[in-house]
Amino acid sequence: KSNEVAGYQQQELRFPASVLKLFWMVYVYGGLAQGIFPEETAFKTDLYQMIQQSSNNAASRIIDAVTGTKSGEKLKGEAYEEWKQRRLFLSDFFQKAGYDDIIVSQKTFSTKDRPTGREGQMWDDPQQPIRNKISSAHAARLMYEIVTGAAISPEYSQKMLQWLVRDLSPEAKADTTRFGGFNPIAGFFGESLPAEIDFASKAGWSSSGRHEVAFVKTRDGKTAYILSILASDRTYSNDWSLFPEMSSFVFKRLNGEG
Repeated sequence: KSNEVAGYQQQELRFPASVLKLFWMVYVYGGLAQGIFPEETAFKTDLYQMIQQSSNNAASRIIDAVTGTKSGEKLKGEAYEEWKQRRLFLSDFFQKAGYDDIIVSQKTFSTKDRPTGREGQMWDDPQQPIRNKISSAHAARLMYEIVTGAAISPEYSQKMLQWLVRDLSPEAKADTTRFGGFNPIAGFFGESLPAEIDFASKAGWSSSGRHEVAFVKTRDGKTAYILSILASDRTYSNDWSLFPEMSSFVFKRLNGEG
């Protein structure tokens, strides 16, 4: 709210798990704004599942649609190079906007799966291994642009913000079935926050880390901030209380409670 920024290792590039899906959503609306994708309705179901439920399958369908690529067996020569370049469009889009060194070109997989086929080719490319990486500053910047109406357009920013809104009521926190198997509140920032606030977030979890970026605003408008943490260590992955504790600490300090 005061235009101040504080961070620790905020420029360090890390694997962010499903926080990536925030970037893919913005890419969809970028294509809609340019007229590359004609119908927003064609993406709505997958956008809901990708953002609200963090579905890897929905994210995979979106990536296929926006890049004109598909996963599959390994490719050779020019066929692989063309496929790879199409995937790199995702990263190029953000790099051209000043998101330095960002890579958001590889699909997300469950913690049990490793990229195979042409996905594995990209992952293990001996000349240019392509593995997703962003910084906590990247995530915070993108959330800020969405919240302030600067991501693609004010109209599209508002639509994207609505996809990210989370209900923090006790009933909603307990209703895990609506999340499709991944609960973005339990063990994350929203768990420890009061219900009577505006809250929008994208969380990610894997066996090697816990990650989240969120916008928090009190209803009276006196407190508003973005919190972004990419914690790439198994300690964070296995600790389901640390993110809620950090979130509560930040909220109380910025809301003048301690």
